[in-house]
Amino acid sequence: MLVSSLASVPWIVACLGVSWLILRRRDFAGAASGAGGWLASVRVVAAVVAVIALLAFAGSWGPVGVTAARLRAAIGPTFSNVSLFQERLIGRTVPPGATLDIRPSCNRGAAAPQGPGEWTCNLNVFIPQPGKVPFQEDIVTYDVSVSANGCYKAASPPSFVGQQIMRDARGQMVTNPLFVVYGCFNTL
Repeated sequence: MLVSSLASVPWIVACLGVSWLILRRRDFAGAASGAGGWLASVRVVAAVVAVIALLAFAGSWGPVGVTAARLRAAIGPTFSNVSLFQERLIGRTVPPGATLDIRPSCNRGAAAPQGPGEWTCNLNVFIPQPGKVPFQEDIVTYDVSVSANGCYKAASPPSFVGQQIMRDARGQMVTNPLFVVYGCFNTL
């Protein structure tokens, strides 16, 4: 926003200068009042610029609604629900009220650890297994785009979740619910 504002300033100055040159020779513009008239205009423009700058910086004051904890709390249950839905689509029996044991971890790499933007979430999925080892751990990595309103779009490479289109239990071609996962969380 700051860069856009700074890029707009020369255009605003140029447009105002050309307008002044055109209008100062017109009868309806009134008598030129000299530098005193311009000084008042400059003060008004400076005040408006200061208010806009203050509003731009004030937009980032207060608590940040998008945090790693909120994203983790939202993406784990959403992934579990979508995974179980996919299991039903391909014809596997899923008991009512079943959930997957998922432990997500989300980070932003080099960016600030909070706020909207691009995130990476690793979902550690623990699948119950018979035998000596009670769980098999699978890790699914999603690239997550989070908006300021808390809605996100998570996409994973097809190597783990499969292609965008899959065949269901009846042989119909359907959209793979794990290919792109959408969800929202409360940012307040």
